[in-house]
Amino acid sequence: MYAGDLPPFHYAGEDSKQVEGVSIDILKIIMRTSGIKFHPELVRMAPWARAIKETELRPDHMLLGVAKTEERAPLFKWIGPLCTVRMGLVAKKSRHIRIHSADDIPKYSIGVINNSAPASLLHESVGIPMDRLALLTENLQQFRMLEAERVDLITHVDTVAPYFMRRLGYNPDDYEMVFVMKELPLYIVVNRFTDDAVVEALQHALDDMKQNPPRGVSQYDAIMRVHLGGQALEVTAP
Repeated sequence: MYAGDLPPFHYAGEDSKQVEGVSIDILKIIMRTSGIKFHPELVRMAPWARAIKETELRPDHMLLGVAKTEERAPLFKWIGPLCTVRMGLVAKKSRHIRIHSADDIPKYSIGVINNSAPASLLHESVGIPMDRLALLTENLQQFRMLEAERVDLITHVDTVAPYFMRRLGYNPDDYEMVFVMKELPLYIVVNRFTDDAVVEALQHALDDMKQNPPRGVSQYDAIMRVHLGGQALEVTAP
């Protein structure tokens, strides 16, 4: 099982021995409900490009927090959505960047994770050639380049970006999301040769988690409240 570094959805715990977060808490419940043994120590952090390629090619592999694109859809079997996030372009407030439409985007330099959904969106939907994007390998690199003004913008998620900023000692109040690219559902994916019965059982368990009981909140909403209680990045997009 693989997970990228996407707090608070999945991230290395304080001892760095096990992955923690929203996705892990959900996975524990749906695997238990489906009668599948869950071993949290088997969930590993890995660079995104490697994790998605190995899940595509190797049987019995799983990856957490994947955006469903037209290109990826046939490569995996999908369980979800785990959650829906707001993905957009992030800038330093001191730069006073304002993007009124997608037509304004190509004038700026943009840092983006290689082989990611944002990279695909910028290339396919906005029409930016891949060789004009700063293709990076990990999240902290994006934020360091933005802070140093080596790029004008980076692509990120409003609920996730503040965690990386604080990790680097940056103040999230100094940044803003200046353009929302997409409301993006994130899924669990498994290798396409995984038994359909397993996929259906996990999907059914996730759907059940989201059902509100007669009193109180659903298991799903309770997990979200614990992990997403922090402040999201300010959105100033038109």
